[in-house]
Amino acid sequence: MALYNVHLYREMRLTFRGIEAASHEAAAAIARERQAEEADDTDDCDGQEFAALVDVAGDEEYTQSRMIDFEPERLRKAAPEHPVAPEALALPAASPRFEPSYEPEEAPDRFYVLVDGLFDVAIIRTDEGIVVDVYPKDWMEPLESLTVWEDDIAGAEAEANSVPETTCKEA
Repeated sequence: MALYNVHLYREMRLTFRGIEAASHEAAAAIARERQAEEADDTDDCDGQEFAALVDVAGDEEYTQSRMIDFEPERLRKAAPEHPVAPEALALPAASPRFEPSYEPEEAPDRFYVLVDGLFDVAIIRTDEGIVVDVYPKDWMEPLESLTVWEDDIAGAEAEANSVPETTCKEA
């Protein structure tokens, strides 16, 4: 088994006291720019895990590192800030069976479809291929996952191209 170093990204509360600002929004903007070390108080609050950066131990160049988004982060990246009509995204109109969701500015490599109101399907384009994750609605981890690697596609295409064509002669 390999050894991994995992950096977990988790929701937590940082408290910054005494921020002088003209409005609530301005105070929030000021706090957002501050470093965690500047917080007056921190609380893990058993927050949700959003993602993990996983490094292979000993890989000093980090060429094998991968960012793994958990479901809350996948949903956050897929959710539009404002409702967008499907026709504005050049998607087919939602039907009772399929409700597409795509936010190219936030997550250009992800497309989500709610199927029959029961299953969330995530289609994720990676550098190496395509991942399709199927979740029962509101689940955190996929029930099933399918990965298609580009290397496998190239191999299948090469194999298909190496088969000699057959021709039919007319009688």
